[in-house]
Amino acid sequence: MPRPLSPASNAPAASDPALPTADPERLVALDLIRGVAVLGILVMNIEGFALPQGSSWSD
Repeated sequence: MPRPLSPASNAPAASDPALPTADPERLVALDLIRGVAVLGILVMNIEGFALPQGSSWSD
């Protein structure tokens, strides 16, 4: 059974960290930075995904 919302902020109680964050509490800039970081990881690994035998460090 879900925990009740706190009446002051209309957000889930802080004692249950597994619940998603409410929209007013999210930091859009932080979400953007995380998205760019994940995209950068993907870009750096594209060669390894496409040609795993050609991108190895052993000769």
